[in-house]
Amino acid sequence: MDLITKTCHPGGVARYDGRIDIHHHLICQRCNIVIDIDDEKLNALEVPDTSAFDFEVSDFRVQLRGVCKKCRDKESSATDKR
Repeated sequence: MDLITKTCHPGGVARYDGRIDIHHHLICQRCNIVIDIDDEKLNALEVPDTSAFDFEVSDFRVQLRGVCKKCRDKESSATDKR
């Protein structure tokens, strides 16, 4: 009975995600907001062969890191005031 999943993003604290279906995340490197995205191309990625590590992959999620619009707008506004 999975109602939430625990997600750990590099450099961040553990978070709990109420979405248990397959989805991916956009992560802002400034404010740390996590935005859920659905993308069939990401879902269709082939998992690399991990047999050399004696590791069996059961699931994967893609995390795309960058800067959200709100943070970019703040930076742009701060630059304009100079």
